[in-house]
This record gives sequence, C-alpha cells and structure tokens, in this order.
Amino acid sequence: METDNQQRKLPSSRPIINISATLNQNIVVQQGSIQPTTTRSHGRPVEKKIEHIDLTLDDDDGDLSSDTERGSIDDPSETRQFDDDDYLDDDQLQSLLENWDADTNKAGLASENPSTIFLKDYNGLIPGMAVELSGDHLMRIQQILRLVNGDIYLRGLYFKRLTDMDSPFPQRHMELCWLVEKDADGRLHFEREVPISAVLGIVNVVLTNQPWRSNIEKVYDSYMCRLVWQKTAEKGEWIIRYLTFEEADQHVRAPASVIRRNWRGETIPYGTEAMDMSRLSAAQLKETRQAKRMQRQYSFGDAFCGAGGVSVGAWKAGLRVKYGIDIDTAACETWRTNFVHSSCFHADFYSWLSLQDEDAQVDISHSSPPCQPFSPAHTRSYNQQRDEENSSLIFSAFNMVQKVKPRVHTIEETFGVPSRHKETFLRMIQDFLELGYSIHSKTIACAQYGVPQMRRRLFIIAAGPGERLPTFPTPTHGPDLLPYVTIKDAISNIPRLADNHGPDNVAFQDGRTRAPYDENTLAKTITCGGGDGNYHPSGLRPFTIRELACLQTFPVQYRFSTAYAKKQVGNSVPPRLAEVIYRAAIKSLQETDDKECREPIVID
Repeated sequence: METDNQQRKLPSSRPIINISATLNQNIVVQQGSIQPTTTRSHGRPVEKKIEHIDLTLDDDDGDLSSDTERGSIDDPSETRQFDDDDYLDDDQLQSLLENWDADTNKAGLASENPSTIFLKDYNGLIPGMAVELSGDHLMRIQQILRLVNGDIYLRGLYFKRLTDMDSPFPQRHMELCWLVEKDADGRLHFEREVPISAVLGIVNVVLTNQPWRSNIEKVYDSYMCRLVWQKTAEKGEWIIRYLTFEEADQHVRAPASVIRRNWRGETIPYGTEAMDMSRLSAAQLKETRQAKRMQRQYSFGDAFCGAGGVSVGAWKAGLRVKYGIDIDTAACETWRTNFVHSSCFHADFYSWLSLQDEDAQVDISHSSPPCQPFSPAHTRSYNQQRDEENSSLIFSAFNMVQKVKPRVHTIEETFGVPSRHKETFLRMIQDFLELGYSIHSKTIACAQYGVPQMRRRLFIIAAGPGERLPTFPTPTHGPDLLPYVTIKDAISNIPRLADNHGPDNVAFQDGRTRAPYDENTLAKTITCGGGDGNYHPSGLRPFTIRELACLQTFPVQYRFSTAYAKKQVGNSVPPRLAEVIYRAAIKSLQETDDKECREPIVID
C-alpha cells in the first residue's frame, strides 16, 4: 500500500538528490542592463558586489549556453589599459543611442524571456533526465531555467501514473500518462514548469508508441508512457491518444504501418475499395489516373443504421458504404431502397456479431446504439425490459471494433450521456483505450455545421493502432462565419409533388392553428414524433414528413418506407453532420497514407 509522496519507494534505487544547495553567485540578465541580485543572510537582503560580469549567451553554433553559470566572471584584479580609440566621440554616441532599442530587441530574441538563463545542469540534473515530483507527478526535463530572482525551475514533459488516475484511464502498473493542456485559444502546451524544490528523486521514464502487450524489451525499473491526455477547457470534451512515432524514444518505437498491420493485417492505402470509374468523363478519368488516392475508396460499415442518416453522410463524404445493420424492419426497408449496391443485415446486433463474416472489415465503421434511455428527454419508460436491452447496447462499439478492426470508428449518441450517465460514458472511452484506440469525444451543436436545427449530439471519434487521431472539423456556420441554415432555406424549394410531402393533406390533430413565427430561424430538435413545438412557420399545419427530412438534411429525393416514416426521420443522425465528420476522417487517413507511401521501402 502506497504511503504519502515523501515516503513512497521510488522505482529507481538512486538516492534523492540534494536540492537545497544555494548558488555561489546569483547573476541576472535584464534587458538593457546587467545587475547583481541579492541573497538573504539571517532574513535580511544582502547585496552582492560584482566588479565585472561577462555574460556570453551564445555558443559558436548560436545555441544558448550556461557558461555564465560555471564561472564566466573575469578576475576582478585584472587591470585594463585604454587609449583614445576606446572612447566614443559625440557622433558615435548619438548613433549608439538611436540604435539602442533595435539592439536590445535583437538581444531579446535569444530566448523567450531575456531575464532567464538556460542552464546545462544543476545539482546533477541535466535535460533528458526524469524526476519524481511532489503531488504524484513525474517530469522528463527539457530545460533548466534560472529566473530573474535566482529561482531555479525545471521545464519538461509532465506525467502522472495511471494508477493515480480515475476512469477512463486503464489501471496499469508502472505506466504513465503524459499531461498536455489545451487553452481556450486551442493552443497545446506540451511542457510545464515546476520549481526545483518539487523534485523528490530521479526515475527512468520511457516513451513508446507500441501497444501495451507488445513484445518490446522493457527497461528495468522504468516507467512506460504510451498515452497522452490533451485536457481541454470545454466541458465534456475528452482527447486521449497514444503516442506517435515521432514522440516516442528511438529505441522503443515502431513505424505506424507495423503497429497497424499487427492489429488489422495488411491495409491497402487510400481504401480497400476500388473506385468505380465507369461514369467518369474523360477529363475526370485522366485526373484520377494521375492520383493514386483517387483510384480507391475507403469502405464504411454502419451498425444501428436506421433509415440511413449516417450512411448518407458517409456516402456524400466519399466513402463506399459496404453494409448496414438494424433490427427495425421499416428502417431496413428504407435503407435497402436507397443503398441498392450495399448489404443490409436485418438482425439484432449480437446476431450479426456472431456471424462468421470474413468480409466485415472496413476502413471506417460507425455505431449509433438506441439512445432513448440516455436522453435528457427520457423521463419515464413504458417498457423497462426494452430500455435495459437498449442500455446494454451502449457498449456494443467495443464488440464491433474487435470484429471489424476499423482504422477509424465513430459513435453518435445523445448529448445527455456525459452529464447524466458519466460512469457509462467513461466506460465507453476506456473500452477504446483498452483496445489501443485513441479517442476524441465532443458535444456538437449541429447548427454550426449547416443543420437547420437547435440540436446537440455527442460524437466520439476513435482512431485505431497506428492511426493519427482525426480532429473535429471547425464550425462553418455562426457569428463571423456563414449564416445559419434556416427553416426557409431547408424547405422552401421542396417540389410540391415530392414523396412524403402533400402539405394540403396535413393538419393539427385538434383542428386548431398555432401562432405563426419567423421562418428565418432554426427548427427545434426533431424527434421521432416530430419534436415539441415543431410546426410549419405559418402556424396552419405541422411539418410534412418530407419537410422534417429536409430539416434533418436528407436529400429531397431520399425515399422512406411508408411505415413509421416520421419515426425514422426523427431517429436519424443529420446526414450533413455525418458528412463533415467523415470528410475530416478521410482527410486524416489520406494524410497518413500519403506520408507512408512516400517513405522508402527497406529491403533486408
């Protein structure tokens, strides 16, 4: 059982270093001047007198050095001889004063803070070493800093033991997580600074991009770091990823292609599906043949596909929709009607999971388990058994990823999961981490991506072993961006004879009209019943099914089965939202494949 930090037995047998020693001479570099600092004797400041100080911050190679720290003070007894040429005349003095600001600005470029000295070592510590810190943290030193007041600080990579972290982090002995902060402006801070007084002792820290159960030679008595937590200021957002090849230590890293192959077998760059070029024009065909990436498509599988909202978005983004899975008969009928060249599995998820389907592997997969039990709008249930079955499906992504081994997997859920069902949400994330997947979860305002609704959804993007974690696309609509897509924009151009339309044939059940409202606004969230307070801006009637589908951003020609069409529309993920997510995923995979295709092939 671990005791407090002062008594914890460190993995290294090396003794705790002495950090209380004081420097013999505190030297401070200030912009435009060089001044001695003071130290204290019996609580009173005592000024140290210095005859002459030589602070040379530049080595021959232009790098900062700490030569001043190790005795660059000239012998004060040295006598100097001056002649007339050593003095400035009036013109030279005026020129010097005019250029003083420029000279000091140039000097300030030598470091981020001209009053900071970078030391090569301090009390046996040097950059590259790792130390145990108070507060259950560790650090790999990148720089040793001496501030204007003489205080010594360490700057470096900041870690915490996984066993000292809560869910969703896997509890692994002698494993660390690298803590990275993302500020409100989106800038990442990979390093932190701590005072030298926080150091408890020296440890070994090894950074690797290889999976947890990989057969790498472990360094005795060393902490291993594989995970990076990019902590953000946004509530409910989680970014936890595995280290990249570039971030890992040279002796314990493996190429991303090798890690990927060990997880899912051989991967065809730019997608497992050959592009159908039969309908391309001559100009398009010529352009396609010149670019290898345009000859192939990434494949896509959709679990709990429903009427096909996510599948439509994936297809529009450029993915080859390979199959869909759903237990609902009417939804499968709609999906088959619109994806005639794809396979539809009309089955419950676990029945599909048990199929020995060797063709199930895809590049990108998705799952949207039934979300009603987790929705903030779900206050009571008339079918508790169904709710329990649906609740268990929230963890189905773990099973799908094990079967399909996608390069990227996505989940869409109600935004109420992270807040109302936090333990469930964190368990979902931990499932991905246990499989070696990096994750980014985020609650998205659909209107910011061109969906004409006040709708929020939780999206999780997971990147498999050897893959770079895609970033969520930047919002396209809102203040200082494109204007929001409104109800008028979405429904004003629907052909009067479009399927599932017939505005003259719909009316409120109670026969009463409603208050009209501005059509240049966003619709409320569309649900399987149409949504509370959702009706036509005229106030004379409800929305038609086709209008609801257009507000969900389905194409106007998309066909729905006659049974339960409104429910299918309301249960769908807006295709426009899915499209922008998958465009980002495709971009990430293409960049990875571009990089690997340019790498030289090593022949043994």
